[in-house]
Amino acid sequence: MLVFCGSCGKRISDRVEACPFCGAVRSQDTQPDHAEAVEMRTTARPRPIWNPNAACNWSVFLSPAFGAYIHSLNWMTLNEPARARSAKVWFQVSLLMTAMFALLPLVGVGQQAVRYLALLYLLIWYFAAGRPQARYVKEKYGKDYPRRPWGKPLMITIALFLAYLVLAFVAVMTVVAVAGWSDEARKVARPPIPDR
Repeated sequence: MLVFCGSCGKRISDRVEACPFCGAVRSQDTQPDHAEAVEMRTTARPRPIWNPNAACNWSVFLSPAFGAYIHSLNWMTLNEPARARSAKVWFQVSLLMTAMFALLPLVGVGQQAVRYLALLYLLIWYFAAGRPQARYVKEKYGKDYPRRPWGKPLMITIALFLAYLVLAFVAVMTVVAVAGWSDEARKVARPPIPDR
């Protein structure tokens, strides 16, 4: 059965001895009623989250996958597991879309068309998933809420991007080397016919 934490007001299992959100030891005797818990929830200091508007802005340069992942972590921190699952789905779809955008030129789709498709997907993600979190945080906390620093997620993203570039370079060089070797092998297998 779920009860309300006497310290932070969040819903917790009646089987735990301490609140997993704030760490307060749960008293067996006293539990606030629903109205008190709601008041405590709105006045309790929230845990730090990444600025959802900044996550949307970074997504313009990085990918909607970046923003969706950050928003998923924010939703978990905000104790919204259903919305966190939705953001994880957006993250996975965004990874697939990013891969598709990278492969489209190989099948003859022009670079300009790919850019427009990527921009369209970014806008769809922003209005369907990015903007709602920004509104939620603004309505619930206003502009005064603890923020997490951007250093670690940006460094991880840059490292992943550099690893992707290295792998892409190795793959291209491998294809060029194999193609070059194949051309040389064909020349050896079929020597040129001398003129008579």
